[in-house]
Amino acid sequence: MNINEVVNYHLQSFNTSWDYHINNQFKTNDISLEKVQKAIDAINQTGNTIKDDPLTFLIKNDLIRDEKLTNAAYLLFTGKDTVLTTIELGRFQTNTIIKDSTRTKSDILTQVEQVISFIKKHINKEIIITGQPRNLQKWQYPLDAIREIVIHPIRYYKSAS
Repeated sequence: MNINEVVNYHLQSFNTSWDYHINNQFKTNDISLEKVQKAIDAINQTGNTIKDDPLTFLIKNDLIRDEKLTNAAYLLFTGKDTVLTTIELGRFQTNTIIKDSTRTKSDILTQVEQVISFIKKHINKEIIITGQPRNLQKWQYPLDAIREIVIHPIRYYKSAS
C-alpha cells in the first residue's frame, strides 16, 4: 500500500474523510467569508433558503468545529492562492508540445469555473441563427457533462489528499 491508501484506509475506519478533519494549521482568518456568502447566495438561487451569516453557515455544516477549520472549509473558501489547491491545465498539440497552459491555486469553487472556462476556450461552439432576437449557441460537448467531468476529479483528488 502506498501512503495515500494507508491514510484513506485509516480514515475510513473512522467513517470520515481527510476533508472532514480539523486542521490546526488553518485559522478562520485564512478563509474568505465573502466567498462563503457567495456560496450561500448560489445555494439560495437554487430554491433553498439559507438565512445564516457565513460563520453560522460554516458551523452548522461542520466546516468549523470547536472554533477550528476543517480541511474542507479551507479548500472551499481559502482567502488567498495556495499551493495546496494547485491545478495545472494544458492543451496539448502533441504528446510533447503544449499549445496553451494555465495554473490555478484558488479555492475549489473558483477552480471549477476556471477549469470550465479553460475547456470552453478550447472547444468548438456553433452559433445557430434562428431568426429570433437571440441566436442559439451549441457547444461541441454538453456543458453539463463538462461540469461533471471537472467536478468529480477535483472533489476526489482534494478529499484524497
